[in-house]
Amino acid sequence: MEKDVKVPKVFISYSWSSEAHKQWVLELANRLEAKSGVEVILDRWHLKIGHDRYKFMEESIRQADKVIVICDKTYCEKANNRVGGVGSETIILTPEIYEDTKQDKFIPIAMESSVDNQLLLPDFIKSRLVLPILDKEDFEKQYEDLIHLIWDEPRLTPPKRGSKPDFKSSNERNDDYDIVFDKSNSERIIWLLPRGFLLLKDITYQTHDSWAITVHYFNYNGEWQHGTHYHDSYYRDWDRNMEVQFKKLSIPKADWLWCRAPLNLVRDLRDATTIIDIAKVIQKEQQCDYPVYYYGPQVPILLPKVPSDYHFYFKNGKLRDILEYLNNKQLKNETDLNELHSNALTIRQSTYIECLKFLGEKNPLFHFVKEVLDEYDKSFSFDDLIIWFGRIENILSSTLSHAYNDWNLKN
Repeated sequence: MEKDVKVPKVFISYSWSSEAHKQWVLELANRLEAKSGVEVILDRWHLKIGHDRYKFMEESIRQADKVIVICDKTYCEKANNRVGGVGSETIILTPEIYEDTKQDKFIPIAMESSVDNQLLLPDFIKSRLVLPILDKEDFEKQYEDLIHLIWDEPRLTPPKRGSKPDFKSSNERNDDYDIVFDKSNSERIIWLLPRGFLLLKDITYQTHDSWAITVHYFNYNGEWQHGTHYHDSYYRDWDRNMEVQFKKLSIPKADWLWCRAPLNLVRDLRDATTIIDIAKVIQKEQQCDYPVYYYGPQVPILLPKVPSDYHFYFKNGKLRDILEYLNNKQLKNETDLNELHSNALTIRQSTYIECLKFLGEKNPLFHFVKEVLDEYDKSFSFDDLIIWFGRIENILSSTLSHAYNDWNLKN
């Protein structure tokens, strides 16, 4: 490493949730230190018998250039309840986070999600953008993002600023400028989905056994959501485990309907035994009206926009998520009445806000939904709540169906 390069110092905050989790954190620290040139501060390396644990944590957090906060369920519970070493770290971290003007010292990593696919994060860091690593055995893409963050090397940079427009010109265009999203020197595929798109890379056939196709899911702002890779052993049981692949990419369940075709394409590409003409493969997919596009080496990919056919689904995505949540068996099998009431209040508020945004207050459909939402009563029994959930599910399904018919007539 060059002498004038400042090596970032990183402290890892985590919970000793289990031996497996401790080992995973240790392997992450080893990789950061040995493979990525990072100086890691880890309690299992640097905290010795007789040391003041609180002083160690305080000094480590303040001296570190970056703090990786690894959030699993145990960490969240201890942080929120101020229990143990995690609780002590939380007391130190909280003012550090809110006083940190650079906004990039702390890197939260979410290791688990809730039943409604919300990333589990402690309260003190919930407002921060997070790096999701939900699959501990498949985090190569996430690791690449992590080291870019640690070394302050952004993966996306803004375009070169243009000159001031000629406002006197009658030919001046007001269209949004195009952003170059990717310009890799390799074959790539973009497949558009209702609320984001898949970027397929490393798709050119390779002879070595470790060849893996990488798939990344981005939203239409170009923000990476999740990614994974597919090698020979991954695709053998896909017909049975396709939903697992959707979860790995953090694609909202309400959008899974559109995901089977692109992942079948990944399987077919990875199943190749010789070099194939991928451009022709994509042409055949396009004949089936799939929004999929091939890009040759060095051909720049512009940041995709929501296809017109998906505008309806893009705008009501959150409502479709609520419907999926209402279909969740775990919700209906909940045995704690207080927890069920808590879920009811969340659903009531979310449904009201999302319907208001999607339909508008003057739309009659909005008032039909509001009538059902207003039926909720805090004295509801368990059975009352289940019936009420069913009524919300029915009115939302009916509302989206009517809204689709209206949209279809206009388009």
